[in-house]
Amino acid sequence: MTDKEESEQLSIFSVSSRNDEFLEELYEKAMKELIDFFGLNWTRNRPNLFLVNDRKTIDKLRRAKTENWIVGWSSKGDIYVLDKDHHR
Repeated sequence: MTDKEESEQLSIFSVSSRNDEFLEELYEKAMKELIDFFGLNWTRNRPNLFLVNDRKTIDKLRRAKTENWIVGWSSKGDIYVLDKDHHR
């Protein structure tokens, strides 16, 4: 199967929630910096953070083969990041 054919295949993803104090603190710090920089009170529609387990899943989410240096991106107001526990 070619990369194009694979990118057109249906992909079904399983999503779950978890607590991660390190990421929660990092997220809040980044949000505060954005709020301070732009002078906003950003309390609604804050981005969700999705941790992606592996490169194969990144490729499926992006519907294309990605380079190894791509470890995160944003889309439609959400943030996707390769999970630090799975990054090699």
